[in-house]
Amino acid sequence: MAAPAFAAGVAKSTATAKPRPAVAKSSAPAVGVAVSTNAAQAAAYARQAQAEFGRREYWSAWRDAENALRLGSQDPAVAALKVRAWTSAMAEENVAASTATAKAVLKKRAPSSAAAAKPAAGPPSAGAAAGAGSFLRGRAIRKRPLAALGLGGLLLLVLLIALIPKSSSKSKPRRDPGQGHVPASEIPPTAPLPRAGAVLGGRFILGSLKEETDGVCVYDGRDLHDESMTIVRYPGVPGALERARKAVDFKHPSVALLRGVFPYGVHIFAAYESLRGDSLRQTLERLPERRYSPEQALRLLKNLCEALDAAHALGFCHGPLAPGEIIIGSSQVKMRGFGLWPVAALAYAAPEFSLEQGDSTPASDLFSLAACLYEMLTGKTAFFESRDPAGSALFAPPSQNVPELGPAMDGLFAKALAAEPEKRFPSATDLFAAFSRLVVSKPASGKDGKKS
Repeated sequence: MAAPAFAAGVAKSTATAKPRPAVAKSSAPAVGVAVSTNAAQAAAYARQAQAEFGRREYWSAWRDAENALRLGSQDPAVAALKVRAWTSAMAEENVAASTATAKAVLKKRAPSSAAAAKPAAGPPSAGAAAGAGSFLRGRAIRKRPLAALGLGGLLLLVLLIALIPKSSSKSKPRRDPGQGHVPASEIPPTAPLPRAGAVLGGRFILGSLKEETDGVCVYDGRDLHDESMTIVRYPGVPGALERARKAVDFKHPSVALLRGVFPYGVHIFAAYESLRGDSLRQTLERLPERRYSPEQALRLLKNLCEALDAAHALGFCHGPLAPGEIIIGSSQVKMRGFGLWPVAALAYAAPEFSLEQGDSTPASDLFSLAACLYEMLTGKTAFFESRDPAGSALFAPPSQNVPELGPAMDGLFAKALAAEPEKRFPSATDLFAAFSRLVVSKPASGKDGKKS
């Protein structure tokens, strides 16, 4: 069993989990974001609970699911697993108790049956023989109901023993969870994933898996009218389905057109127009220094700011935006995932954002966009390796990573990534204008080769 499942609630904490070779083969290099220790522990406990449930170690599965929930997991699959493990464990206990009771009853009856079957010593007289024959005939008649009862109890015992789950003869050693990056995509779901060729939502045909970026899986697909689609599988975070349905058919040149969205188990599948190109995450990873020049970032930012301004004017908010949800094609840039952000995108969320409520605002959208811009310019995540106890973002000024960006760029990000929403840029247009002025006003070289 494997999963993006969802599940997957990520707790915000001040610590950063160190990668562990045993679990680090997942999407950690692609995501490029340190997941907090509590989040890694919750995900690891959830995985362990699923494995134990599969081995019918129900009490252990119940305890580990409880541990995952206590560490902040908001995945409904983990909560459902806890209930199923409890139910199975109690059923197992009831069967064991019934079996023990049946064995005790049969054990008490065994001595009396043996005594009844023991023959009398010495040859009996004729009168005694006649009396004994009459007595035995009467006893045999009285024993028939008891024999039937004993046979019924024996059959019940055999049935109960057959129903007792066979525990594994050699349990695997318990590993210490939470010692590395365990993405939510590794938490197994409670339902099998659909295979290629499956028809989803009564309309969309699932194709082959193309990529997995930032915890979402991207598939080729078609609809029943034979039109190409891009189908993306997201974790079912709270309220995602309702938010995404509001954005269906929202049209903008820089927003991927969402044709349909529907749940499947603990996942949500979204069918977009056919998207050609690579994500910002993939594009940055192929660059030698893993970053753009300010001029290159300016061209991308223009499209993204226009898309967010149009959405905010209509009352839509994207929610946490991750580089994996920005698709860069040969002639266009498109944003996808309105209301359907992956768990990895929480690392780009504003401090005031709540996973449980999904309360995105224009200010929190601009915070996420500025965090993506920071990564475009520096090749590093802005501040997510640490947050102070109050949840405020702590980040290094971009000029510390790329000195040529200068102190003016540090000032722009101090405003764009401010912990208080009211201190940020009021709109995407204002953010773009401020960044554009810094890029355009860079000193140019004079005829003598000196900067004028």
